[in-house]
Amino acid sequence: MKVPAVVAVVCVLVAVVVAGCTAPISFDPARDKDGNNPSAATGADGDAATEKNESGLPCAVKKVLEEKCQLCHGAETNYGASTSLVTLDDLKKEFNGKKVSDLVAARVANEDRPMPPITAPALSDDEKKTLSSWIDGGLAAGKEASCEAAQKSDVPKLGCKADMKLVAKSPYKMAQDGPTDEYVCFGVDVTTDKKKHIVGFGPLVDNKKILHHILVLEADKSVSPDPQPCTPFQAKWKLITGWAPGGTAFELPAEAGMPINPGTTHYVVQLHYNNATNLAGQEDLSGFDLCTTEDLRPNDAGVLAFGSVKIDVPPRAEQAVTCDYKLDERFDGATFFGANPHMHKAGMSIGTKRLKGGTGPEEDVFSQERFDFENQANHEIDVKVSAGDVFRSTCVFKNPGDQTIKFGENTADEMCFNFLTYYPLVPDQAGALGLPVGKRLPGGGFNWVTPSVEGCGLSLGDLNDLRKQL
Repeated sequence: MKVPAVVAVVCVLVAVVVAGCTAPISFDPARDKDGNNPSAATGADGDAATEKNESGLPCAVKKVLEEKCQLCHGAETNYGASTSLVTLDDLKKEFNGKKVSDLVAARVANEDRPMPPITAPALSDDEKKTLSSWIDGGLAAGKEASCEAAQKSDVPKLGCKADMKLVAKSPYKMAQDGPTDEYVCFGVDVTTDKKKHIVGFGPLVDNKKILHHILVLEADKSVSPDPQPCTPFQAKWKLITGWAPGGTAFELPAEAGMPINPGTTHYVVQLHYNNATNLAGQEDLSGFDLCTTEDLRPNDAGVLAFGSVKIDVPPRAEQAVTCDYKLDERFDGATFFGANPHMHKAGMSIGTKRLKGGTGPEEDVFSQERFDFENQANHEIDVKVSAGDVFRSTCVFKNPGDQTIKFGENTADEMCFNFLTYYPLVPDQAGALGLPVGKRLPGGGFNWVTPSVEGCGLSLGDLNDLRKQL
């Protein structure tokens, strides 16, 4: 699979600004086995290029902050970040009554809300030591006149030629005195008389000041092309891909393409905005670039959601929900190549394991030991399966409140879906995956949900409860 290189970004979310910036996991084929980037800028003699050090920081500290933080926390903050992390003075400032450097140190050591976020590669032990030792030592000023030039990341570019855009009819205007976080959706209908394949998805970033992340979904019907507030996730929408700062573009493997069939396909783009610094006059027209082709690839790709809708988390309790699904002969030889896990704010962890032949030891398909609702993106996997294999999906929830949490679309409700992209497509997804929701739920239900009746303990009564929730 072709996956564009990306430099991992650590977004320091200081104080109460939880949703300021995100950093999905990155895959960087440009780096060698030792983690070095052979394409890094070099001097005339092949040595790494240097630049004047005007930050007041020691070079080692400056390098960590430049390469891992400043996509969001630069001299000009982006993606909802609330403070800069560029100079010694920036680290000495106070934010909400605490020194910024102390907030950075706390996030480096926080396992529940770590820096970097859980979807990004963790800081190495050396990088943690560099930051913590410098902060604990009193923020000593750097004495070096110049430092090695850092590798800086930006919005990823597609390797294919984009020929279709998923953008709103008009820009979304974010009110200065409105909510800090807003979820906004718009629809794009794509009509064609000839089948096409989507072979690449790339983010179109318009306003870095307020954009937090972007999701692309497929809907069962048209959604307004005008951007408007929406729930974070509707149950009938199928998650295709996502992007957040530091993430990659999504290019499909050469063996498959996401089909756009003759007729009309309904797409939805969801944007999460964060205006932590209460900027005035902010507008945004972000979306996604698509690469499409009529030269069809050997296989159609599809998306399946492994997980469960049977969620019932008691007040002030933790609950694990596990669902097994046995892959039948239609999945023999299938390849799963992407994962988009989705839960809400009570979600703690999510994972899907493969049991070869149904009884073999568990092999990881894709798991997040610490799920973060604010950090959702596409992740590369490469898992080939055989008929008879079992996918075991588990979600763990923690309910800190006084009300029972059940399945639902709002952030106060919960979901447990590991959306996996795969090929070749199995057309009859609902019937193939054990829950004939298209026959039992009004309006066709969701045609992609995968919990097996036997494995997840769903009954007709459960389905009736699910009807009411939808």
